[in-house]
Amino acid sequence: AELESAEAFERQGVSQVLRIPGADQLSGQKVSEAEELWSKSSTNASMAYLIEQQISNELTFMEMQYDWDELQTYTPYFLVWGLRSLLNSFGFFALSHTYRARKPYGFQVHIFYVIIVAGLSFI
Repeated sequence: AELESAEAFERQGVSQVLRIPGADQLSGQKVSEAEELWSKSSTNASMAYLIEQQISNELTFMEMQYDWDELQTYTPYFLVWGLRSLLNSFGFFALSHTYRARKPYGFQVHIFYVIIVAGLSFI
């Protein structure tokens, strides 16, 4: 069955294989109506539409850029806040080694991280 469908496709004429999409919809209309539709869509109307879309896209982009600029001012604060939280968790992890494994470096590392976090708090 697959060979029959491939052979049937190959036997079709060039006009059937390389047909223009949507041409069958215009075949029932008059030639003048088809030319009128073509002229409306291809020249001034489509160019005006494209310009209108470009202006609309630029305005949307400018509004989004304004929103992101407001967030951009807070970005360094959020980065420092996240770094402080990460260093604080490392400090308490090191402190846990002091109490669990009786390793003396844990308390020293914790104090080091606390000093760094305190320094970042003043930024």
